[in-house]
Amino acid sequence: MSFVVVPRSNVGSDNAVGEQSNSNTNNNNTLFIGFNQDSTMLAYGKDQGFRIISCAYGFCERVFDHKFIDGGISFVCFMDEDKGTVALVGGGSRPAFAMNKVVFYNYKERKVTNELICPRNIISIHSKKNLFAVVAEDMVYIFDLQTKRQVHSWKTTLNSYGISTFIYNKQKKEYLLAILDEQVGEVKVVTIGHENYEIISEITIRAHESSIRCVALNQDGSMLATVSEKGTLVRVFNIDTGVKIHEFRRGNLAKEIYSLTFNHKGDLISCVSRETLHVFVVDFKEWKARLASNTENSANSSLSTIWSYVTTTIYEPLETTPTSTFKYPNIDGVSVCTFETNDESILVCNNKGVYVSLKFDWNSNTEPINADPIDKFEALVE
Repeated sequence: MSFVVVPRSNVGSDNAVGEQSNSNTNNNNTLFIGFNQDSTMLAYGKDQGFRIISCAYGFCERVFDHKFIDGGISFVCFMDEDKGTVALVGGGSRPAFAMNKVVFYNYKERKVTNELICPRNIISIHSKKNLFAVVAEDMVYIFDLQTKRQVHSWKTTLNSYGISTFIYNKQKKEYLLAILDEQVGEVKVVTIGHENYEIISEITIRAHESSIRCVALNQDGSMLATVSEKGTLVRVFNIDTGVKIHEFRRGNLAKEIYSLTFNHKGDLISCVSRETLHVFVVDFKEWKARLASNTENSANSSLSTIWSYVTTTIYEPLETTPTSTFKYPNIDGVSVCTFETNDESILVCNNKGVYVSLKFDWNSNTEPINADPIDKFEALVE
């Protein structure tokens, strides 16, 4: 699930976290934006309720819109096993309900179906089969959804963004949870068994020297992608060994990254800042070789001249890796990105209600670096 949480201390400002502004108002007071797991549904959490939008097959349609007179929703989680139900967390200046409570709401039948009380105020939540992950500012809890029993918990460093990701590996029948560890710059990846929810393994990865801003797992749980608060480098780690296997240069200047995600196949990574969407090819060598095999011999030599490289300095030596392969610079506002179900397009939605679908030619064999989209669809969903 790709999501972005607007920290409570910044609600009411239309600027990104940490930026200064002369304006004290946010016209739409968006607290949360997030997609479901297969990128067919989009949710907005607002200072007066929440909204659900269908975005399957590149089209936008408002499915549900619930407004509270005085009630903010800071997180909306699409339930994995119940497609008509969302889990809601209260937030904003006037929360819809206590911020340590999860309310399960069936938006098709328009009724509350259950509740879950947590020990701390909640920042983000995840649903995977029968397990439910709750992320607080300095703790993470795992609950059994059937019994509402807490089965695991971990202490974390301060996490006001709810940084975390939770997947289920169908082949191995295991859950994988990636969360912040207790030390700045470290990510803990926990593997949980399917039957008794026992912890199979825990690995701590030293990903960055500064605080982590975003994390993402690919669908089979073999790779972890991270970006720090500086936002200049995207790093990819092997989950089994904890070894860094790729490093991509987003840019030289610090930028806050709001969203980081793998595509469904796991061969592309996208990240979005307040201004730009970047897409990286995970296995650049394989991709480059495939492109070269489809072109004339002359194209093979010209291809090597159009790449920009970055070297690794503080970790074990890696071969140099390219900057973003595809790039779209016209992003405005706090945004979340994800790949469409078939991976043909990237979907971007911002806190101003602008939804954009961008289609790139992933098989382009002519100067692919920073390539422009070949098709674009834009709609206002607010």
